[in-house]
Amino acid sequence: MPTYYDFWTAFEPFKNTYAQWQDEVAGMSVFRIQMQEFRNAEDWHSAFSAVSNWMKCVERIQTDIFDMDENQWARNWFFRSIYYAWKEAPVVPEVEVTMDAILSVMVTASDTQLMNFIGLVDAYRQSLWNKDFNVDLFAALARGFQ
Repeated sequence: MPTYYDFWTAFEPFKNTYAQWQDEVAGMSVFRIQMQEFRNAEDWHSAFSAVSNWMKCVERIQTDIFDMDENQWARNWFFRSIYYAWKEAPVVPEVEVTMDAILSVMVTASDTQLMNFIGLVDAYRQSLWNKDFNVDLFAALARGFQ
């Protein structure tokens, strides 16, 4: 089993295994329905067989994820792909949202951007038109701007 040193080489086995998992989950759904039907018919031997088949599906998925035979995490594609997805994530610069920043963007906005903004504000306003209005709360908010 290879050792993974980046996200994409660790993620490739996950992509390839995902289709198999979908088949397993579909099989689990069939076995669950069979369990209910056999239980209702009091066919306990067949119900137990359906439970056993369902558990085998779970076991195969669990073995794929945790790779129980291999106790070296650096060689486990599932955990390494999670690790490298976190480690290699691009750093997003922090942006401070201030009233000055909002106003400067609004002043330089195009007509289309302004129409979209006004349309969004009007849609919010209309959605609240028939809602209860808390007079005390909004009076207190308005006094805060004096």
